[in-house]
Amino acid sequence: MEIPQLDTTNAFLGILAGLAIVQVVILAAVAMWLRRAMARVSQAAVGLEPDARLLGNEIRELIAELHSAVHRTSTLVHGIELRTRRAMAAVDAVSNAADTVVNTGMRELHAIESGLRRGVSVLVGSARRR
Repeated sequence: MEIPQLDTTNAFLGILAGLAIVQVVILAAVAMWLRRAMARVSQAAVGLEPDARLLGNEIRELIAELHSAVHRTSTLVHGIELRTRRAMAAVDAVSNAADTVVNTGMRELHAIESGLRRGVSVLVGSARRR
């Protein structure tokens, strides 16, 4: 005498066991596919390594050239700034000298004018006295 519930339980256990086997087979297939995919990716990376090294070297050379160009430009700009400061100092010195010359000339001109007025007034005064 069999219990009907045992048949149902055995059927469910059989189904679960079958599903477990299917899962193991699927996992094994996925694992093999992943292994092959990783091998292909690894081979591709190995194939790209020389190109990556070459590109890295070219980038380093370009950076070195840019560094040199920036240094030369910085030196040039510094020289221009220095020359500009010197030129501005020279312009200031010339301007100060010109102011001094103009002011001295104006004082001398006023002195000459004052002397001429005195001379003229002396001449006019002495001409009136006669």
